[in-house]
Amino acid sequence: MRKKLLFSFCALAFFMMSAMAQTVVSGKVTDDSGAPVPGASIKVKGTKAGVSADNNGAFKLTVPAGSSTLTIGAVGFASQDVIASSDMNVQLLKDVTSLNEVVVTSLGIRKEKKQLVYAVSDVKAEQLQQRSEPDVLRALSGKVPGVDITSGGGAPGQSTRINLRGNTSFTASNQPLFVVDGVPFDNSVNNSVGFDQASTFSNRAYDIDPNNVESMTVLKGISASALYGQRAANGVILITTKSGAKARKGLEVSYSTSYNTEKISSLPDYQNSYGQGSNQNYNGGFIGNWGAPFGKKAAEVNAASGGILKYAIVEKVPTQLKLRYPGLFPDLPDQIDYKAYDILNAFFQTGKLVENSLNVSAGDAKNSLNVTATRTSNTGIIPNSSTGRTSVSVGGNSQLANGLVVSGTLNYVNNTQSNPKSGASAFGDYGGGTG
Repeated sequence: MRKKLLFSFCALAFFMMSAMAQTVVSGKVTDDSGAPVPGASIKVKGTKAGVSADNNGAFKLTVPAGSSTLTIGAVGFASQDVIASSDMNVQLLKDVTSLNEVVVTSLGIRKEKKQLVYAVSDVKAEQLQQRSEPDVLRALSGKVPGVDITSGGGAPGQSTRINLRGNTSFTASNQPLFVVDGVPFDNSVNNSVGFDQASTFSNRAYDIDPNNVESMTVLKGISASALYGQRAANGVILITTKSGAKARKGLEVSYSTSYNTEKISSLPDYQNSYGQGSNQNYNGGFIGNWGAPFGKKAAEVNAASGGILKYAIVEKVPTQLKLRYPGLFPDLPDQIDYKAYDILNAFFQTGKLVENSLNVSAGDAKNSLNVTATRTSNTGIIPNSSTGRTSVSVGGNSQLANGLVVSGTLNYVNNTQSNPKSGASAFGDYGGGTG
């Protein structure tokens, strides 16, 4: 009997101690205006215990022994740690960081990104300047999903094609609409001659200085570009320049410089066994490359044929320019070695891209001014091909005493381009302004 009473007493003491070790807390979660926050998460820090608030923001939670801190949070609100108590009223503050993620949609309208029902990609200036590129579209390559960006070629200043929503026309342009600081921008291609005579020159997006871009917003959906009408059928690229954006308070001066080299990616494999001519006979005036085998190759072919083939081993051949025009090239030798010459690697050179940019911004609560000046010089991998751009952009905003905001930008761009065929050809000056 005594044993049974002792066992009952121990069990009662154990349950009483467990109940005393655990704490039951209850309370309500509200926002800064006093409205309940339904679905708020209440967790015991350092454990897996937790509950969710009901539709009225109320909750009830058992806190294990040794724990006294609760982590309370909700979507759109900043999480906070509080000390557990029997009756709690917790007020959550809105997460300003997530609410400030806004994008420019159309006609300068700003909306929260999470409220949009169509695809919008926002690219900041830091992302565009990660890689030195003379063309703002090439700098955008690889940074926006679903966007196809193709360069017209490897020559400096050649046009860049961008496609947002696929091809919609066989004959008309499939390029998206560019809007720079609220003004539609013509991204047509400069082509001085026919497509069968020379490569295409630059398009007008080349005039946009990547160092002067504050942000780019790519609108892909039909709903996103509806306000711009038919011109936006292929999508819209909204560009806000530093000159068109409001400057930070105070004076800020920044200077950036970059140096980049360009090399040809690869060359096809060529046969280096037979020289100029046909039917395994050398002929310096024949275009085909199936002439006599080169010196060492002839011996290899003869040996491999088992004596059936007996090509003559040619060591020297006449110099064609000296043979045809003896008076024009007196310094050339009469004969040259008959072997394979690597003329392609000797032809291509290492291209260089040099950029120097200066930005000055100043502003206060009601006024701001931005000035950006950039000089870009690009030498191509093909000899005598180069392009250069000098751009100056000035913009400002001012709030008058009556509350009216006045803003304007002025852009000056001077582009020059040369290629081996057409020689130096200046695009000329381009000046534009908005107010």
